[in-house]
Amino acid sequence: MSFLYNFYKQNLKLLFAFCLVSFFITDTQAQNYKKFEWDILRLGYVIPGGDGVSGGLSLGTEPRYNINDNNSAGIRWELALFGSDLME
Repeated sequence: MSFLYNFYKQNLKLLFAFCLVSFFITDTQAQNYKKFEWDILRLGYVIPGGDGVSGGLSLGTEPRYNINDNNSAGIRWELALFGSDLME
């Protein structure tokens, strides 16, 4: 019986925390709202999972139209450049 009580008590705390956090996330508003935004250049590091390929660089851009303060529609283009191990 105490197992079910502890399980219920622990999950109730997680549910309350999730509801509290989600309320604050959905209630936020942008301070500098613009109809059109463009993330001109995004840089990142690529870590591949295969053999014979080493790390590389990722580049990206994203133009988007903000429908309202909370929703936007856009297109994201990304490019990944890998290095290869051809020392055989």
